[in-house]
Amino acid sequence: MEGQYYIWGDPIDKNDNPSVDGFNIFLDGEAAERLYKKITTESTHNECWDDGTLTKYQGNLECSVTPENKYSCSFGVNLNDQKIYRAESC
Repeated sequence: MEGQYYIWGDPIDKNDNPSVDGFNIFLDGEAAERLYKKITTESTHNECWDDGTLTKYQGNLECSVTPENKYSCSFGVNLNDQKIYRAESC
């Protein structure tokens, strides 16, 4: 799988006892393409990118395809309340 992750919480440099409150996952490539194609909702114009990118949502999972056929998906996990959130906003 291709992608990145981002961990969020209290930063180490500002706290002697840092915590991890959650993380975001960003998938690219084949894994994102497969997820995008599995989502059964209709794709919509992504106003955040406003470049022709189409986006599908399955709950808080967000998957997009650019006009150049590059796929990406993202979601966030809050470890405190054990819920899935969208990983990105405009």
